[in-house]
Amino acid sequence: DRISTYALENTRRNHYLRRNNVKEDGLNKNLEDSTVLDNIIGNYNHYYGSDRHSDSASIVEDHHHMQDTMAATSEGGGGAPCKPSNETDRGFQYLSPVEKLPSVTDGKSQICGVNHKIDHPKHENKRSYPCKNVDMESFVSLSDLGESYEANDIWGWYDTENDVEYAIIGLSSGSTFVSLEDPTQPKVMGKLNSHTSNSVWRDIKTYKNYAYIVSEAFHHGLQIFDMSQLHSLQQPSPSSYSSSSSTSGYSAMYNTVTQLEETAHHGSFSNAHNLFINEDSSTAYIVGSNRCSGGLYMLDISNPLVPVYAGCHRGYTHDVQCVTYDERGPDTSFHGKEICFAYKENRVEIIDVTNKRFPILISTFTYFGVKYTHQGWLSDDWKHIFINDEVDEMSGISARTRTIICDVSDLRKPKFAGNYYGKASAIDHNLYVKNNFLYQANYRSGLRIVDLNRGIGSMEEVAFFDIFPMSDSNQFNGAWSTYAFFDSGLVVVSGIEQGLYVLRPSLQNITYDEDEDGGGCVDWMVAKNYTEYGDTRQLMWERGNRFLSFLGKLIQG
Repeated sequence: DRISTYALENTRRNHYLRRNNVKEDGLNKNLEDSTVLDNIIGNYNHYYGSDRHSDSASIVEDHHHMQDTMAATSEGGGGAPCKPSNETDRGFQYLSPVEKLPSVTDGKSQICGVNHKIDHPKHENKRSYPCKNVDMESFVSLSDLGESYEANDIWGWYDTENDVEYAIIGLSSGSTFVSLEDPTQPKVMGKLNSHTSNSVWRDIKTYKNYAYIVSEAFHHGLQIFDMSQLHSLQQPSPSSYSSSSSTSGYSAMYNTVTQLEETAHHGSFSNAHNLFINEDSSTAYIVGSNRCSGGLYMLDISNPLVPVYAGCHRGYTHDVQCVTYDERGPDTSFHGKEICFAYKENRVEIIDVTNKRFPILISTFTYFGVKYTHQGWLSDDWKHIFINDEVDEMSGISARTRTIICDVSDLRKPKFAGNYYGKASAIDHNLYVKNNFLYQANYRSGLRIVDLNRGIGSMEEVAFFDIFPMSDSNQFNGAWSTYAFFDSGLVVVSGIEQGLYVLRPSLQNITYDEDEDGGGCVDWMVAKNYTEYGDTRQLMWERGNRFLSFLGKLIQG
């Protein structure tokens, strides 16, 4: 099961077909018409045409040698020894595009008690959410968000003038803005429709009082919306969501959600997969677009409504985080520089983008069992990055949710630092770090919160809220993403088939599981079979000349 260009393209194709309700063993009955299938495949080819990913072909081939050559074993680290997951699928096979869940906006928090579950109070089948140290303040269904198909990304914004926090949730047909002034009674303030067509991929970031939105929809470009107008909008009482919703979760609300208008639009690129905004440098980084071969397409947004091209770093990038590397950073040689950590399907690139016209590649990092390097985030002390690989659980590399940890205390020499394995077998999708806690949106196992305070060798899951209680298996349903940066302590989660969950973790007086594998585990990977050829503990995880030198030693030996 080697890494190859074909494998990556096949993964994308299967992901796209699954999103469009096409099963691997043939078409669903509603897709028997060949023209419908042709449209789906055509859209797939548009999103994932070979020209967009040509940069990765040669690099991908470097890594299948790694898997063919290396025999890795594990040594016990600071965490508990890792055991195979005992999670089962609980008989659940497939989910229809939209879960029929009614909104819960009646002003009452749902408490995760000693029985570690929360009942959805309006669900006709008495659904219960498994949980630990996380309460549910409210839930807004897809239909009440103005969507009839799926949700995707989520972000947040704090209105400093009116002291109100907002959730911004991406949808197939647009983006909806939700006031959390009373988190138990969220208000759907309005929906900004997609600039062009619908797409299951949409991403949102904020700068000052503006939301910036990209999508994989053709010719979508960059939507800009001034959120300062939200507070003055008059909306129906949240209780009307519940009263107008049937037990199936559908109501007339999606027909009456206020339609918002773009404040501005920037069309220098067509479609994009993601974006990141470094507020310190007033720079938006567009990635996965039709510019810069899908790499970092940089826009100066110091004038928020008139983005200006700033620079380019080529090579398809799926996600990125960029920081102004100040005194927090352990590598003093880069203090004062702007540094990007780019997640590029089969590797992480660390890039100096201080001079955006001439970005400099500092180093590249990869790891054993690389399948699809999806996304990642820096630790609070900037010594490590935590990495999601979106396909390693599906491909059998890991039986449990795996988070790869990389030591970036020396930006020129990133090092593999360990693997953290969660309790479930679900796929990890997006993660973020706040106050030494790792917040993970892990598809079917929902929100998972991991404590980093005792060091990466003793990482432990201390809280969770499972929005997909039917199964924790490695499929693309459930939690797409999460936003945990509200000062109030609220955490919001976007459920692909469900909607918006408004949650409140309780992390002040956490206790640790006494059983040896209660909260996940960490493995430190060492290639014992090759130690006679020198120190290979880090060498084997790095590509380029150092890895080729390692192979040369094996051949000479």
